[in-house]
Amino acid sequence: MKIEEWINRLKTHCPSFCGRVEGAASLAAIRSSAVITPCAFVIPAAKNAEPNTKAGIHSQKITEMFGIAIFVGNVADSTGEAAQVEQEPILDEIYEALAGWQPSYAENPVDYVTGRIVGFDDMVACWLDTFKTDYHKRKQVSL
Repeated sequence: MKIEEWINRLKTHCPSFCGRVEGAASLAAIRSSAVITPCAFVIPAAKNAEPNTKAGIHSQKITEMFGIAIFVGNVADSTGEAAQVEQEPILDEIYEALAGWQPSYAENPVDYVTGRIVGFDDMVACWLDTFKTDYHKRKQVSL
């Protein structure tokens, strides 16, 4: 499964998480339980396809994007500055782990796309980084 490859990459290359990297399905569970931070969740974000350009074969380039939701503690101050200070080296770890890495199914290395604050409260701050890669899907056209 594609998402497992991304999760394993972060678990092995981002020591700040101490293995606390999960898939999107686990993200829903954090609303009902305490979050141990820092942690990350890998979320399939989008797939975009280019039109087929071949005759006799159907071939499309698929660009696939994954979001990495990063949760850090936000209890040290009311401005969120401490959370931002904690988050910066973690974002660097993620960039180092993913940018330029080529998943086994991909035709090109991973690129960083964007990042933004998703939300915060008095306990946890969440940042979302988005990365992309691409591959082709091909099939013979039957008449």
